[in-house]
Amino acid sequence: MAKISVILPFFNAEKTLERSVESVLNQTFTDFELFLVNNNSSDQSSAISEKYSKQDKRIKLIFEPKQGVSYAANAGILASGTKFIARTDADDEMLPQRLQLQCEFLENETDIDVCATQAEHVGEANSGGIEAYVEMTNQVLSSEDISANRFRELPVLNPTLMFRREVFENHGLFQHNDLPEDYEFFLRLMRAGVRFKKIPQKLHRWHDSATRLTRTNSRYSEQAFMKTKALYLSYFLKDTNEQRPIFVWGAGKEARRSAEILENFGIKIQNYIDVDKRKTEKSDVIHYQNLPTPDSCFIISLVGNRGAGDEIKSFLQKNNYTELKDFVLAK
Repeated sequence: MAKISVILPFFNAEKTLERSVESVLNQTFTDFELFLVNNNSSDQSSAISEKYSKQDKRIKLIFEPKQGVSYAANAGILASGTKFIARTDADDEMLPQRLQLQCEFLENETDIDVCATQAEHVGEANSGGIEAYVEMTNQVLSSEDISANRFRELPVLNPTLMFRREVFENHGLFQHNDLPEDYEFFLRLMRAGVRFKKIPQKLHRWHDSATRLTRTNSRYSEQAFMKTKALYLSYFLKDTNEQRPIFVWGAGKEARRSAEILENFGIKIQNYIDVDKRKTEKSDVIHYQNLPTPDSCFIISLVGNRGAGDEIKSFLQKNNYTELKDFVLAK
């Protein structure tokens, strides 16, 4: 039996599937099986996958009739039987050493359950903030930093991940609902204490196209991500038995819209914090320089301006607030 299963779901990917499959076949590590999961393709993707399966016995074809990448990924995972399970997407590329280095990493670091890698963004510069997002994830490497950033963004790119098989056996598969399946699964694993760590090398090319699901499907909208954060923030506050009043940093319209989603998930907000003194004219807003002591409130930062989260984090830490214990960044 092979040591690694690579799960590659595809739907109408005739323009990119060959590139993705070739990147798997060109790996320096060769003891793998590749599951090509056809999710109801109507273009030439099916013919391309059949061609490759006839050329290489390591390639196995699966047809998944339920539409959705979560169903397709799950079908591949369930069909596999290897020690490690890696993901990639039909429009992406693995760099040649990815499987080898991830396998060695998990063999050596036995306390880590999921190994991610840095990624190279391929697409137009400043394409809707996606390039900045990928670069942000490239800075989040350690298990501690990944945990601390869990509510800010998804700090690991799903198609770069390699899992120990036990992760799925112990915590289930991807869910298919109105939430982004990769972020929901990540937060579910975080809640369960699963440890992630990232190899500080760009071992994956993440192709950003206009047709990528993250751009076209409502499950990956900003509101859907906020709902996912709110759900697991509510769990986090319950799991830690948080009794302090909840303060939200950010009193503008966007922050209040996000705060409303938090409240829909049972997170009661007592006060808002803002840097603009004019906003403190409202009875529920305090100026950031008038913060109470850490033992008297728990702060959720919802300021989405680029760079603002790091500034808020630095300010709070200088004032003896500890991340995850006294505050979280959720934007």
